[in-house]
Amino acid sequence: MKRLLLLLLLAGFASAKPVCPSYPYGDFVWESDYKPPGAPPDTLLDECPKTGVDQAICAAASNQSLTIQERKQLVLDGLTENASFPDFDAARKWNEKLAFSKYAPDGVQTKSSVNIRDAWLKISSIEPSVYAKNGSELLINSSSVIHSSYNSTLVIKKEVFSEDCKTEYEVCGYKYSLQEKLTETKASSNLKIDSEYFIHHWHEVVVCYGTDSGTVCFTVCEYYKSEDKKDSLTLSDESNVSLKSEDVAAFSFIESFEHGLAEGWLVFVSTENFNHAIFTLDNSQVKLEQNSYQLSANLSPYNPITPEALDSPVDFESHELSVYSRNTLKANGSALLAYLKENDSAVLDRLNEQGFAIKDSEIYRYEKVHFLVPVKELNCSLDFYGHFSYTHEDNFCIFTNEDPVLNLSLANRTNESITVNVSFYENNSGIGYPDKLIQLKYANQTINVTTDENGEALAVFSYFQYSSLVSAEFDTDFKTKSASAKLVIPFDPSQLWGDFFSILSLILVFYLLYKLSRRLVQ
Repeated sequence: MKRLLLLLLLAGFASAKPVCPSYPYGDFVWESDYKPPGAPPDTLLDECPKTGVDQAICAAASNQSLTIQERKQLVLDGLTENASFPDFDAARKWNEKLAFSKYAPDGVQTKSSVNIRDAWLKISSIEPSVYAKNGSELLINSSSVIHSSYNSTLVIKKEVFSEDCKTEYEVCGYKYSLQEKLTETKASSNLKIDSEYFIHHWHEVVVCYGTDSGTVCFTVCEYYKSEDKKDSLTLSDESNVSLKSEDVAAFSFIESFEHGLAEGWLVFVSTENFNHAIFTLDNSQVKLEQNSYQLSANLSPYNPITPEALDSPVDFESHELSVYSRNTLKANGSALLAYLKENDSAVLDRLNEQGFAIKDSEIYRYEKVHFLVPVKELNCSLDFYGHFSYTHEDNFCIFTNEDPVLNLSLANRTNESITVNVSFYENNSGIGYPDKLIQLKYANQTINVTTDENGEALAVFSYFQYSSLVSAEFDTDFKTKSASAKLVIPFDPSQLWGDFFSILSLILVFYLLYKLSRRLVQ
């Protein structure tokens, strides 16, 4: 009975072993059995039949004469439903199905510690996002989310302890702690891996107890202590991103609408980060193309995919619309601003009125189209498709019933100069247009004048006797329609007598020279 009680007491001490905390992952490999993880099949090439693309595409993708990238692009193109738009839905569904194993994606470095082996971390996708500039820039928007992939193997080394009568390994497991951060320029991911296991040591202990017949001793294997083996490893990954605005300013001004024809202007200014824009006027259209799209894959053999923007081969299309003129420019903000100040201040004024700020660091596309279209009604709209956004605007065209008149008259003339009076007013009301820029031309001279509060201005030119035509142009400021006028300078009779006497004097000189030469000959 005494021995039984003693053994129960010893068992109570043995049960005092520490208990493993809870870990989400419990798989491990003995170090003697550990091998670096092998590569899984390539999801695009080896498992092409599982992608859902036409089997003819899979057959073409097996052509070994093509590069691996070319073969993969065949499959990716088969997954693309519409190259006119970034297929975020296809990318998301594909990436959600990917199962990243313990094998690190190609090009991703691994890191190991004592017990955590071949650990890796990679930002595998950011959704939504679009590659631009031949894949060198990753564009995101304000709702984009990082998706990080990672894995590792917990490796336990079995050791021999000569003083132990029994050694127990109790593997608690391991866990991942992930922190992700996305800013306007950087995506970062930081991973900490923690692992833990216990080594329970048992030692032989001689136990003696007394009986009526004497002392009895025996040896038992008794729990001695536990070693708490903890390990940790940190990894990080980051990539450059770009959160760029999809700013757009556009307007259309109708100069005239009569006899089933509309003449007008379309002005469009946008950052380069857009897909396309469609201007619709009744049954006519102008389409401004910037990008087409394909799906792009990386991190073989898993191949998470992201839409990639490509320069559209056709940047301008028109349907049932005649283009009188088209000015287009692609430049950074400072160059565009300088161009507009010098060549089209009216557009710049309208942009400022709309609150459109041109930023030096951005790249912009500028379009100004003068058009003529057959229409029944002025049903105008603009559809703008960015990489991530879409806007639709009805009643897009500006049209007024005003009838602007530009009138020129001769205010004064001298032998040295002429003064032309400019009057710009609305024909029906007679009210002048103030602060309007008028360009006048006469005898290779060009003068720009701005009308006063009454719509009046004066232009003074150097006078040339044989030049009699003055022309004036007002190019629309997209508030008032364009107008033009010409003025013929009336003939001055006094000039005729001056010319007559000049010619008569010249004839007399020639006559005298002739008579003198005759006398010398005789």
